[in-house]
Amino acid sequence: MLPAGTDRVGGVVDLDAFVAYMGRTTAGAPLAPPALDRITVQP
Repeated sequence: MLPAGTDRVGGVVDLDAFVAYMGRTTAGAPLAPPALDRITVQP
């Protein structure tokens, strides 16, 4: 995207990371649901 950038690093593509993350569910380890108290409403 920005080929002239400095200190460029490589990494996994977003889709590859997502597939690896979701792969745990097919391996028999279901993902835990997120906590329901993550957002606090302030008056």
